[in-house]
Amino acid sequence: MEQHPGLGSYFYLSLGRTEEHTLEDHQKLTALFEQNKAADIHWHYALLDRFASPIQHQTTPLESLTDGLAWHFNDYPDLSFYSVADISHFGGIAAVKNYYRQRGQRYQVSEEVGEQAKFSMFRWAAQENNWAFFQKLENELGTFKVYAWYGLFGSFFAENNQLERAEQVFKRALDAGLTDHRYWAGLAGIYGKQGKYAEAARQYQKAMAQLQPAEPAYAQYQAAIERLQALN
Repeated sequence: MEQHPGLGSYFYLSLGRTEEHTLEDHQKLTALFEQNKAADIHWHYALLDRFASPIQHQTTPLESLTDGLAWHFNDYPDLSFYSVADISHFGGIAAVKNYYRQRGQRYQVSEEVGEQAKFSMFRWAAQENNWAFFQKLENELGTFKVYAWYGLFGSFFAENNQLERAEQVFKRALDAGLTDHRYWAGLAGIYGKQGKYAEAARQYQKAMAQLQPAEPAYAQYQAAIERLQALN
């Protein structure tokens, strides 16, 4: 360290409660770091005590990897947003992309916008029914593929006349084995808009099969079927 100033290295040191017999040596090492600040050694010490003593010695390496990586990347955490306004306050899509570009260059990792950040931005665009912003996101970040929150995104696409995408989302939910009656009802609404009245009625019947007759949606779907039959 004396011969190589400005190393810029990172050390994450950790011990479990059953490993405290090595604490003195850890302290000697950190003392060397403090004495040679010109070497630019970034270090952090953690005493891990989340597990009962019989197993913590074996789990310390895994804990160290998890906590150490979180510490190392703490100045550029993966982003998450809580409204479209929140994204705007951050600086908009361009600022988010620049953040991940700087993050990638800083740590030699991907410069792509993180998956959590992408999801939170698309999620709020849908939740606030902001189709214009959703389109901007897709223009900048690529087509959004729905693998969760099927009801939200399916309804969002349907409300914005993106019927093919809405149909794909509801079908993907059903293909995944989900049984929420609203997925079949969502398909029924799409087919009704497309003039496929018989198919829409069949989907409402499938939705009703997931319900008890006393549930409010049951009567709503029954009434929808009667309206479709009158049109067919």
